Amino acid sequence: MFIAHLPAGYLVTKFVCRNLRMSAEVKNKVMASGLLGAIAPDLDLFYWSLVDRYRDHHHSYWSHYPVAWLLLLLTSHILFRVHGKGYRSYGLLLFSLNGFFHLILDSMAGEIRWLMPFENSGYSLAMILPDYSPWFLNFILHWTFLVEISIVALCCLSLYRSIIVR
Repeated sequence: MFIAHLPAGYLVTKFVCRNLRMSAEVKNKVMASGLLGAIAPDLDLFYWSLVDRYRDHHHSYWSHYPVAWLLLLLTSHILFRVHGKGYRSYGLLLFSLNGFFHLILDSMAGEIRWLMPFENSGYSLAMILPDYSPWFLNFILHWTFLVEISIVALCCLSLYRSIIVR
């Protein structure tokens, strides 16, 4: 996934927050947490480029391990149940939910190690072959990019309805 993580995070967060009774200020804080979670697994790109120097694929780092996001999701759910329904609880819950959803989206065309730490094999819905140059054309010209465009379009439609129509 290249362009759909942030729009997908917006859609997930908006869907979850749709019927919650919160002030606009609290909803904005929760939205910020959800959006940060939507891109958080890819923050490893800084380490990948600056420290690792592109040796290992960034999907091999712990930030792309589903077990890490499931543990964070479980912890945030427990804190949500214990501490109530404040914006911090919602924010952490949506941060971890969108981080996990990021891995689901990455599994469309990128290998995610779903069974790590028990097995080091990566799983992907589709394999993108290196047929074109420059490298990013392989992703843009693949059918999975239509899914990304669809997510972005849904996000734009949702924003339009939120800002213009209402």
